Amino acid sequence: RGSGAPQLEMALSLRPTFVLVHIGGNDVLGAVLSGVAIEGVTLTPTSTVQACYHQIMASIAAVGAKAAVATFPNRVAEAPYANAVKPYVTLSNGTKLYLTGQKGDGSTIQLTDRDYLGLAAGAYIQAGYGLPAGVGNGQPLPNSVVIDRDEVAAIEARADAIHAIIRSEANAAGAAIVEEGAFFHSLYASPLKIGGMSLGT
Repeated sequence: RGSGAPQLEMALSLRPTFVLVHIGGNDVLGAVLSGVAIEGVTLTPTSTVQACYHQIMASIAAVGAKAAVATFPNRVAEAPYANAVKPYVTLSNGTKLYLTGQKGDGSTIQLTDRDYLGLAAGAYIQAGYGLPAGVGNGQPLPNSVVIDRDEVAAIEARADAIHAIIRSEANAAGAAIVEEGAFFHSLYASPLKIGGMSLGT
């Protein structure tokens, strides 16, 4: 620490006998947090992930350590950040009024259950954004808080591609695979009941 050495080099300098590799989620998380899916900016290119993951696994093998790798939640709907604020408001009569949002190209869309909102959308909705004039201010929610269906597809496709890289590199290195992504999927579908509490994503 303090040497300026990369994290992997520092970790392996300790001559570990076992290493857990849990990376990849942050390579798509930027797109979820920013509401913008841009190759090489908020989505790490698969070629970069492939090269880095291969180097990591080779470096672990070179010190003779055993390893386990983990996948990550790979569905936008299962990310608590992206499903805390719904793409609609519920009116006093119980009906849902779906909000409008801005896409990356500046166009406006009517949101559906296939679109998601970041946490910051809550403050915009309270200020009247996303709601028609008369109910709100008539302005769409800004793109920075909208994860539209096209962005969802791009994020999930990249997450799936990274999962494929993780599994392939793990299998080639003889490492165990912890399917955390599948675990989160099961929690989303059916929360655990523990001590009278429901524990979901």
